[in-house]
Amino acid sequence: MELWVVTAVSIGTDGKIIFDDHKQGLGSDVSDLSSIASKMEIDACGKTVDLVDITLMDGSLYSQFMTRQSVLTHTILRIMEKRNNVVFVAKTSNTRMQFLDLESLAGDIFYYNHATKTPGFSKVHVDRKFGKDKAISSIYARLSDSTPLIKIEMLGDTHTEDEVKSLLDKLYKNSVGGYPYALKLAHKNCKISGADLGKLVSLYGISNEVGSREVLE
Repeated sequence: MELWVVTAVSIGTDGKIIFDDHKQGLGSDVSDLSSIASKMEIDACGKTVDLVDITLMDGSLYSQFMTRQSVLTHTILRIMEKRNNVVFVAKTSNTRMQFLDLESLAGDIFYYNHATKTPGFSKVHVDRKFGKDKAISSIYARLSDSTPLIKIEMLGDTHTEDEVKSLLDKLYKNSVGGYPYALKLAHKNCKISGADLGKLVSLYGISNEVGSREVLE
């Protein structure tokens, strides 16, 4: 039997929570937690786009197109096209596209990370493999000296360098350690701690059953 919990939070740089939701369950046949999490994430995005200048999503836009159900993909596309203010920000990336001609082995972010330690951004790279209506423009950027790189992804193939500069200026003004402060706040507010799980375990009245592993300990 499995206990599961999923949370989603949207929060402004002022600390005001815009959207907050959580779901939990108990059973031995949990269908697909990633689909539950994706829908909650998209719901949070939909509740946010009209209320802020820029909506930052933690993670990659690629994951929305590669593993999401068609209905969820349609929904996130409609939300992103509404005001064109949704930006995906990832701390890590395994994408290998920009250095393949040089027979690269690691992800693109590895090479950019070692090329320089100063603030700046790469040229806009456009990927149309999912179709023109799902083109992804991406850049690698460093907001402050000697801070980790972030990968920024946006929907569409018409984003200019001036637009990127404007976006990075806004992110820099509300960043801590080279990472957007709003995403730090969101992570802090949606993190599920061991104490949280302990409370749920107590609430459900469940405990570990004696099993075969006990004889080995």
